Amino acid sequence: MLARPSEHIPTVSKREHQQRPISHSCSMIRDRIQSALVLEDDVDWDVLLKAQMTEVARGTRYLRNATLPMHSPYGDNWDLITLGHSGVNNNPMKDQHYWLTKNDPTVLAPERQAWSRKPDLSAPSLAGNHIRYVHEVVKLTATTAYAVSLRGAARLLYDQSMLPNAKSIDMAILKLCRYDAWGLPFCLGAYPMLFGRYRAIGPIDKDSDRKSGNENESKLIPQNGRDRLVPESELTVFPVSLNIGRLLKGEHIIPSVAPKKDMMAEVDLKKFILPKGQPVFVKTGEYVDWQAAQRIEVKDEEPSAKTSVQTSEQLKQEEPKKEEELAAETKTEVPIPEATTSELVTPTTSTEVQSATPIINVERRSMRHQRYEDM
Repeated sequence: MLARPSEHIPTVSKREHQQRPISHSCSMIRDRIQSALVLEDDVDWDVLLKAQMTEVARGTRYLRNATLPMHSPYGDNWDLITLGHSGVNNNPMKDQHYWLTKNDPTVLAPERQAWSRKPDLSAPSLAGNHIRYVHEVVKLTATTAYAVSLRGAARLLYDQSMLPNAKSIDMAILKLCRYDAWGLPFCLGAYPMLFGRYRAIGPIDKDSDRKSGNENESKLIPQNGRDRLVPESELTVFPVSLNIGRLLKGEHIIPSVAPKKDMMAEVDLKKFILPKGQPVFVKTGEYVDWQAAQRIEVKDEEPSAKTSVQTSEQLKQEEPKKEEELAAETKTEVPIPEATTSELVTPTTSTEVQSATPIINVERRSMRHQRYEDM
C-alpha cells in the first residue's frame, strides 16, 4: 500500500485543496514521506479496494520496468498516479504498454460511463467491457484521488513555486501530465477510476464547495435549495459508504449500485477473488479510431487541393482569352507608339501561373502536418 500520510498533513476541503495546490508537496518534502494518497473530502471507494490497488501496483511496476530492490510496491520510478478522476486521455500517437484486468466486476458498466473525456481504446488488443487499464495519462479531469511520490511532489512544488506556472491543483497536474519535462510521462493512471464520490442526505448544495453569490458562508446563496433524501455513490460499483451498516454487522454479501447494469449484482467478500491482470503492448497503427480520424482529416483536405488544381487549369484556359481581350482593347483605344505599348502591356503567361500553383499546395500540406503534430 502507499505510505501513510504524515499526521502533520492537514485535512482540507476540496476548495481549500485547490487553492493550496502545493501544501501536501511541502509537507512530504519536509518529512521525507516517500509516497502519499491525496483524497478529496467527499471521496468514496469500493469494498474491494485492496485487491484493486494490488492490480494497480502490478501495472505501474510493469509500465516502469521496476526491478528489485524496491522501496514501494508500485515501483520507485513514478511521479503521480491518478486513481479518482472524471476521465483521462492516453496518447494513441505513441507505441506504449498497458496493464489490463479483464472481467473486473468493479468496473462500471459501459452505460454508466457518462463522462466525456475517454482514452482511445480502439486497438483490438484493448477491446472489451469490464476491463480496467493502467496506462500513461496525458490529460485528466478532476483530482478526486491521486497518489504522488516524493520525487513527484518535489517536481510539482518546483513547477508551482519556482516557475511562473501557479494554478489550482487540477490544472497544475493537467499541465504536468500533458507537457512533461522530465524525460518520462509524469502521470500514470487507472481507467476507469477506482475512487468515486459520496453524496450524503441533505442539501444538494453541499455537493460542491463552489459558492454562488456572497463569499461569506453565513450569507451563502443556495444553488437550488433541493434536498437529497437517499444517499448516493457516484462512479463506484460496490461502495463502502452505502454498505457501512452491512460491514459493521459482519455481512459479506455486498450489493452493487446498479444490479441490472453492473457485471455482478452482488459480491461475496469471503469467496470472490479479483482476476489477475496481464501486460499488453500496443503500436500506434493499431488504434482504429485514431487511424480513421487521420483518414478523415486527409480526406477533408483533398477537396481544397483538388480545387487549387482546377483553378490552375481554368487559368490556363482563360489566359488566351485575356490576351485576346487585351489586344481588342488596344485596337479601340487611342493609338500609342509601339515601343510604349510593349513596355506597358505585359500579359501574364501560363508558365508563371503553373510555377505559382505548387507553392500553394506545399503550404497547405505543411499546415496539415503541423496540425497532426499539435494533436
